[in-house]
Formats: sequence, structure tokens, C-alpha cells
Amino acid sequence: GSLIVSLTPLKAVADVTTDFPLYPNSEVVSIIESLDAGLSAETIVSINSSSVSSNSQWIKSSLQRDGWVSQEYGMPSTSFKTRQLNFQRQRQLCQVTIVGDNPSFGGKTAVVVNWMK
Repeated sequence: GSLIVSLTPLKAVADVTTDFPLYPNSEVVSIIESLDAGLSAETIVSINSSSVSSNSQWIKSSLQRDGWVSQEYGMPSTSFKTRQLNFQRQRQLCQVTIVGDNPSFGGKTAVVVNWMK
């Protein structure tokens, strides 16, 4: 017989890369790939040390340069601690939620992206 030893899931290192543009020097916390309304989707959580405003401005200009169009749904979130942005590019949809001073991440800014491809 043979014995096969492999890493447990808790010690496995996954490939956490995405084609979605992330704020410079962001650390990717997780990426979940799924099907959402029949479309391939990614939910990306990243953190960085910059402000909500800096993240918001960078993401908006970066996506618009890449052909995304800003969409407004409901009441916009414009607090200095949170921001929600929505974009569309052809059939692709993207919702970005930015939460500053997040205690779950040591006071860093968390950026959650739900990208329907």
C-alpha cells in the first residue's frame, strides 16, 4: 500500500489574485468565485491603510478609465467612514463597498467588491 500526506485545508495557501483593479498596496483578504444570476462572479475583500475618500476616488477614476460607467441606485453613501459605488460595463456589474477604520481589520480600510462578469 501507500501513504499520501498532504496539507490540511487550514494550512493550504490559495491563489488570491484577481483581474479587478485594487487600490495600490492593498492586501487581498479573500476572493470567492461563484455564479450570480447565471453570470460568473467574484467577491473580493481587500484592506489598506488609506482613507475611504482616497480609495473611492482611485477606484472611480480607475474603473472609468477602463470603460466602466458609474451608476446611482437609491441613496448614495457619502459618510467619511463608508462609501458605496456601483458601476456597469456592458453586461458586467460591480458594487464596491468601502468601510474605513474597520475594527475587524485592525482599523484599516476594508474594500468589498462584488463583480458580476
